[in-house]
Amino acid sequence: MAIAGTGGTGGTGGTGGTGGTGGTGSTADVGTDAGGGLALVSPVVRPIGLSPTLGLYNNWWPAVRWPPSDLVAPGIVAPTPRFPEMAWDPSLFGITILAEFVQQAWTAIAPPPFPGAINVPQEISDLVQLVEYRQEVLAEALAQSTDMVGYWAGLLMFSRFSHPWTFRLARIAIVVGEFVAMTLKRQIQRPRPSQLSPALMPPVPVPGHASYPSGHATQAYLLSALMAQVMPAAATAALGPNPLAPATIPAVAPANVLDRLAERVARNREVLGLHYRSDSVAGQSVAAQILPLLMVCPSMATPLTGVIAMAAGEW
Repeated sequence: MAIAGTGGTGGTGGTGGTGGTGGTGSTADVGTDAGGGLALVSPVVRPIGLSPTLGLYNNWWPAVRWPPSDLVAPGIVAPTPRFPEMAWDPSLFGITILAEFVQQAWTAIAPPPFPGAINVPQEISDLVQLVEYRQEVLAEALAQSTDMVGYWAGLLMFSRFSHPWTFRLARIAIVVGEFVAMTLKRQIQRPRPSQLSPALMPPVPVPGHASYPSGHATQAYLLSALMAQVMPAAATAALGPNPLAPATIPAVAPANVLDRLAERVARNREVLGLHYRSDSVAGQSVAAQILPLLMVCPSMATPLTGVIAMAAGEW
């Protein structure tokens, strides 16, 4: 009987082609640290490697670095006499205004008397009742803690690029407001609400500084006050009561959208159990005291070229 022959070994499959290199992701824009401090700047990386020239030499393209090493002499560009004004980081620019602000009589700024006339048990009781609103405000409050300016920018339709001086003005409010609030907090040393009532259990880390006055309230009300200096009348016009709203709302709500937004930022911090209501009221008072001192700083008040004039000209 014939024996069947062994089949031949199949040929090895061809190697698959190498996948294309993925595109480089876009570089993140400069961020804002609305909660205060230095701006959060995304790292911009510009690698400089070797690039082939256009001329073929011995069947090869010589590569050059930058500046181009195939030039006889590097091009000479006349030096720029000054750092470009609009290249300043808005938050760091705010620190330069802070240097002028501290030359004013800012140490006279004081929040309402503490702790006199503050009903702490009632305030704690109110905060306990606000706990049920945490889920509704949490995402908003977290966003406002890192990008407060973005809410005003969204309300008024401006950005660092569309209205650069207005954006600087907003960042000045954040920098100066934080400075004054932190100084007062250090002097007063009010405990956080959750220290007195652990039942409050804030859903976010408790900030590492004292409670009174509210820094967010100080910054928010100062931001609205500065925006009111340059905004069109429509942004600062008094609003009438909503006929569909409960009758108690028009009596307590701010009269314009700028102050209403500031109130909302401050109120959200209360809902999280981070601040008493009196902290927010104190922040509003402090902001009102900062404004006139800030408005006379040379870089702010100079006609035509001051920050206020430049920002107003954008509108």
